[in-house]
Amino acid sequence: MRKKVLVVASTSDHLKNFHIPYIENLKKNYDVKIMAKDKEGDHFADYNINFEKKIFSFNNIKIVHQIKKILEKEKFDIVFVNTTLAAFLVRMAIKKLKEKPYVVNIVHGYLFGERSCFIRKTGFLFAEKITKSVTDNIVVMNEEDEDIAKHHKLCKGEIIKMKGMGIDDSRFNTTKSQKKFNTGNDYEVSFVGELTDRKNQKFLINFVKEISKYDINIKLNLIGDGVLKNKLVKLATKKKVADRVNFLGYDNDIQKYISSSDYYISASKIEGLPFNILESMYLGAVVFASDTKGNVDLIDDLENGVLYKLGDIKDLIAKFRLVKNNKELQEKIRKNAKEISKKYLLNAVFDENMQIFENFIR
Repeated sequence: MRKKVLVVASTSDHLKNFHIPYIENLKKNYDVKIMAKDKEGDHFADYNINFEKKIFSFNNIKIVHQIKKILEKEKFDIVFVNTTLAAFLVRMAIKKLKEKPYVVNIVHGYLFGERSCFIRKTGFLFAEKITKSVTDNIVVMNEEDEDIAKHHKLCKGEIIKMKGMGIDDSRFNTTKSQKKFNTGNDYEVSFVGELTDRKNQKFLINFVKEISKYDINIKLNLIGDGVLKNKLVKLATKKKVADRVNFLGYDNDIQKYISSSDYYISASKIEGLPFNILESMYLGAVVFASDTKGNVDLIDDLENGVLYKLGDIKDLIAKFRLVKNNKELQEKIRKNAKEISKKYLLNAVFDENMQIFENFIR
């Protein structure tokens, strides 16, 4: 009899973006089902669960009971959980089962880190600790998350670090040329990410304002949607930079923005192993990134990218002014970034990752 496998995430978009090649491969040998929150009109998930963002909401309490019923009926052999919210609720449901499946928590980035505020760190760490009794293995994507999982003993078995889920380079046209070296004072920069506090677009808008004091004009492209859009639009207006901040919404084709931009800038507070940075590096961009976990696993400052102190606009401005007129440095960064990113391509990591997943199932 084929083993029964459940793959879970808070949204079906997460699984579509990161897991499709693995799910399709697993389906060759196993009975694989999907649990996630589908978009309206979408029918990707076998079990469409209406996960709510507030982890301890009343609706999520009901969802734990709903998931428990599904698990009791289906009796899965192994459950792969992804994303903090879904991973927590599914494991809470598993705690209530008499016959428990094997559970692997694939951590794409803990929503806390060593520099997180006490309340945030305590809350999210508490959620991991109360579910560790039903967590057999953990997969992490960066060094700090590996240290957190090991230090707090957040699972019963082995903790494995992977090089991410792999970026699919087949969707890029690598014959497109990168924007030519810019010697002026007008620059176009881009960032791809959900409009949230964690991605920290507020910092980027303030950066556009502050750097103008040095006669440097930045046009900022924000690609993505999210709950903070209205607040960010108001902030851009308040800072009198609304004409220089473009809210472009969700777009899966990031290459057109990277190829037209002078630089890619991330201000994220927390990351796992950021696809947006890896893809930008692969496309030959000069990437500026906050020195948070995930980013520091990919970027060696002024070698294959630029790191600046998280939340420090003065440091970012100083690094920007240092790099913008140095053609030789930029060429070195672009070349090194391209080479490093190749290690994280889907065809470079797929076989090793599949072996890890297959070993868990066995």
